[in-house]
Amino acid sequence: MVVYCCGKDDNGCKDLANDSKNCGACGKKCSGAGKQCCWGDCKDTNRDDRNCGGCGKKCDHGESCCGGSCKKKTAFWTDDENCGRCGNKCGHGESCCGGTCKKKAEFWADDKNCGRCGNKCGRDETCCGGSCTKKSNFWWDEKNCGRCGNKCGTGEICCGGSCKKALTDKYNCGRCNKKCDHDETCCSGSCTKTSTFWTDEKNCGSCGTKCASGEKCCRGSCKKVSEDEKNCGSCGNKWFLYGPEERRQELRQLW
Repeated sequence: MVVYCCGKDDNGCKDLANDSKNCGACGKKCSGAGKQCCWGDCKDTNRDDRNCGGCGKKCDHGESCCGGSCKKKTAFWTDDENCGRCGNKCGHGESCCGGTCKKKAEFWADDKNCGRCGNKCGRDETCCGGSCTKKSNFWWDEKNCGRCGNKCGTGEICCGGSCKKALTDKYNCGRCNKKCDHDETCCSGSCTKTSTFWTDEKNCGSCGTKCASGEKCCRGSCKKVSEDEKNCGSCGNKWFLYGPEERRQELRQLW
């Protein structure tokens, strides 16, 4: 103990070794949070590895003083309040990973930290939406076709990593790799003979071309058989003996 008389009477005698108001010399104050007089020197007991939380409290090897407590240095790798070092606080929407503050959104696509810090995907996997996913899944996944987040549109399917129009693609008709024959076309997801378009009132001339009420599909065109001289009453039925109005009246009687 080193005692000095810093006042005019005995009450002014101070131990300069541990008096925070007279540390090492009369009137020398230790100011600031965590500051304490240790052997005549002001020490930051919040950060000092040799005086952690108080004079002479030494942290072990592999530890560091933070907030007046000895902490394992490895704890700073994942501590959001002390990321990488004591007092380094991660911001809103961030998380401490490997001693660095990272946006939580980064974990959605980080193969080394997928969904959370340290979750590493396998060699044949990639991080998609925060989950380790087999790369082969992207060949058939309509929500992640070819790559993560590539979503196929309405009426499309994922085939070999590409979005295909299953309703009209003659090489992927209705399902992947369903190929239509040379005399067929893909119509509404089914391989259909092109010759049927000559008479199909729901697909007249082409897939999806629908004839109106009172019309028939004649050689790939919608015809009003009640008025068409070349398709009178039915496809290909030509009239020669009657005038148009007389024929209409006769057809009305038949119908």
